[in-house]
Amino acid sequence: MSLKMELFFAILILACLPSIVLSDAQGDALNALKISLKASPSQLTSWNPNQVNPCTWVDITVINGI
Repeated sequence: MSLKMELFFAILILACLPSIVLSDAQGDALNALKISLKASPSQLTSWNPNQVNPCTWVDITVINGI
């Protein structure tokens, strides 16, 4: 693999990293709700506070991107 391709993939991975690590306000609020519900470890397992987009969480419905 050429150096340019390696650099391209490294930049691509770094560009995607914040979306994997940082949550947003909606994700934080939903995670707080999960904690307040005292959900067991087997409940709401897709509600991952480390994912920036809670739209991918099970039982979350997004309307008009909000």
